[in-house]
Amino acid sequence: MAGLASSAVYLYPAARIALQYAGAPSDPVAAAEIRLSKLTPGDFDAEAKAALSENDPELARSIAIVAADRGHPLSPDLAASIEKAGEFSFVQTASETWSGLVSGNTETPAAFAGSLAADLSVAGDIRDLYGEVVKYPDYDELTVVLAAAGIVATGATVASGMNALPAKAGVSLLKSAKKAGKLPEPLQRELGAIVSKSVDIDAAREALRGAGKLDGDAALAAVRRVVRPDALAKVGDAATSFGTIAGKQGYRASLQTLRMAHSTDDLRQLEKVSTRFGDGYRAALRFSAKAGSLTLRVGEFLLLMGGFLVGFALWAAGTGLLAFDLARKCFRFVKRTARPVTV
Repeated sequence: MAGLASSAVYLYPAARIALQYAGAPSDPVAAAEIRLSKLTPGDFDAEAKAALSENDPELARSIAIVAADRGHPLSPDLAASIEKAGEFSFVQTASETWSGLVSGNTETPAAFAGSLAADLSVAGDIRDLYGEVVKYPDYDELTVVLAAAGIVATGATVASGMNALPAKAGVSLLKSAKKAGKLPEPLQRELGAIVSKSVDIDAAREALRGAGKLDGDAALAAVRRVVRPDALAKVGDAATSFGTIAGKQGYRASLQTLRMAHSTDDLRQLEKVSTRFGDGYRAALRFSAKAGSLTLRVGEFLLLMGGFLVGFALWAAGTGLLAFDLARKCFRFVKRTARPVTV
């Protein structure tokens, strides 16, 4: 009986998750939930220590949050080490961010953030648009589209009272990542296919002339004609998802997101993961990366869910047999005690 009770503690949550997500093996939120449910306290400790060795206390803290949420808090000594590393990281990050801001250095996450900050202004978008227009006909279409989208998003952000800020931030992140060589090849290919033959170079020149004359309305109107509307909308949607993640999670999480995002759909799915896990987002990505994919592979899903459900079925069968045995004993006891008394 004790064995059945102790096994239920493990099997019931696992089977509940299995049933909840049985129809969604391609859902990254489901995949993260299921993978995290398999982890032991030792798994969380090992990854938190690995994150500290990689000089990433923010990731270690995210792992600590996820571990605590699942009833496996890290040891006090390890938690103290994470807190101490975070204090040191603040000073180092400030120095690296300044380096990225003044020099465009993108070698570390903090330096990448500084480079991004310099690129967030509309001046950075105009500079990049100009830089590509003068290269015609050997310009890069994706950079033109990202620069144009950045200018449009800046106008929308101001007009909407900052509501369009995620789109602007996402466009700048994608553009900075591309310049730094951090944009995953599959994602870059998809974006390239979306914007292929979508640029009107004459409209781009007109936009630059308007910007040179400080005629913002004329420049913005021309920029809207630089890129075919459907291409601009698709790139803008992906940028908005990425910018939303960055706004909630920070620049280290942004780079980690890029390493997992091989398509624009991945960016949209990762936005859902970010919403679900909050401060535990980076930990969820870490364990997904160790598994080798954002979603569960079909074989992995079937094996994992099959194991959970078979285990739960065996537990239920054992419980049924135990209940039957107890009922039979109770019946015999009642039958013995209920014999008629002879006078």
